[in-house]
Order: sequence, then structure tokens, then C-alpha cells
Amino acid sequence: MPDLVSMTLGRRFHEGPASYLGVDGYEEGDEIPMDGMHFPGFSFEAAAWLVEERDVKGIGIDTGSLDQGQDGSYPVHVKVLGSDRFQIENMNLEELPDGPCTLVCMPLFVQGAPESETRVMAVLN
Repeated sequence: MPDLVSMTLGRRFHEGPASYLGVDGYEEGDEIPMDGMHFPGFSFEAAAWLVEERDVKGIGIDTGSLDQGQDGSYPVHVKVLGSDRFQIENMNLEELPDGPCTLVCMPLFVQGAPESETRVMAVLN
């Protein structure tokens, strides 16, 4: 079963990059610099604990990345994907109530692609 973490930023997705990714001084059409993003994510230690102690199958989050906004080395990605788990970013968790649920994940199959968009549904237990 995957673990989901809501940082309550999903509601900002449609407000644009400045709000959702925490980009200072962003103007529409600007390229977003990696070191200019400010949003929360998992620590490497938290990801390692979820993978090694909880034996999760995947991790989902409602921010732009599992890693914290300015971390360009992607240690959480390396840990999660390197442990043969899946990850889902940019989730909309605003209306999902607390408590157990079953996730149904339906990724697009794109031959040769390492990632794709996915539709995720939650069945409340």
C-alpha cells in the first residue's frame, strides 16, 4: 500500500508556478530555475524509513517533487525508484479524507518512457 503525504499545496496547482512551486519573482513565460523553487518534500531519512521499515509499494505527494524544492541531486527519487517502488507527484489530495483507502493508479503506457502522467482514484475503505 502506498503512503500519501499532503503538504496542502495541491490547491495551489492552478494558481501557477509562483504559488505552487514557490518561485520567487516568477513572470509568466520565465524558465523556472532549479535553485529558485521552494516547496516541501520528503527527507532522505523519511523515504528510507518508508521503504525499509514500512515496505511501502509507492509514495505519493501533492507537491512538485518528492524531494525538497531546491535539491537537484534527487536523493528521495534515487532511494524510492532504486528500491523498485513507484512515486506519484503533483497529486490533488484536497478532497481525500484522512484514513485508509485503496488507490487505483492508471498510468499512460508510453513505450520507452521512464515516466508518464497517471490518473489516480481513491476507493475509501
